Amino acid sequence: MQAIHKYHDQLKCDIKDPDHVNLLDVARIDLYSETGLRRQVEMLLGRPTQNPDPHTLLIDASSSRESGECHLQLPEVLPGDTLYNQEFLHNLHHYFRGMMEMIVDGRNIRISSNQPGLSSSLLRVVGADLHDKHALATTAVHSSAMVADAFRARIQTVTLRQDTIKKQLGLDLSSEEIEAALSSYGYRIEGYGQDRIEVIVPLHRQDVTSQSDIIDDVFLIFWIGCNHLQATICPQ
Repeated sequence: MQAIHKYHDQLKCDIKDPDHVNLLDVARIDLYSETGLRRQVEMLLGRPTQNPDPHTLLIDASSSRESGECHLQLPEVLPGDTLYNQEFLHNLHHYFRGMMEMIVDGRNIRISSNQPGLSSSLLRVVGADLHDKHALATTAVHSSAMVADAFRARIQTVTLRQDTIKKQLGLDLSSEEIEAALSSYGYRIEGYGQDRIEVIVPLHRQDVTSQSDIIDDVFLIFWIGCNHLQATICPQ
């Protein structure tokens, strides 16, 4: 909890008391659960986390299912309520106001919404949490064809240009420094080109859609460390 207090601005939450955190950012569904919040704190503390390979999650897609429907059956060693408690479900219902629903019943998790894209966003978050619990490859997933297509379509690579980082942040970072920073935040590096880096976005980060979003994370990583920023940006 001390780490949450230290980084409450970066976590975008309002700490009501020592035992209660009210999350504020709708785009970061991954922070609604204890697993996701712990993963974020670990990253903020400089403890690298791996970005799971989304292809590990095998989806049995069917065109006969409702467009926004998805069902997961967890392995016996991982009941659903150990991943998602009532507070998580309450937050989900509150922020999405009936557009998306998640039901946890023992080992079964059912996701439904009126938009396949919303269901696939939540499926990516669940996939990341399952990866953290070493249960990604052993979970059975059944969904509509539209949810499966949206899930696969969101597995994206973003081009990050080093000259843009320098222009926007005033930081002249080497490829090695950028890779180390992004790797600690769950990104994977796919390849390098002239003055550019091809970056694979973490599975659970549906809020990252462009180079600007990644540069925001680069700034956050170096701002926390205060090692490379000018005094006008991060005074001693």
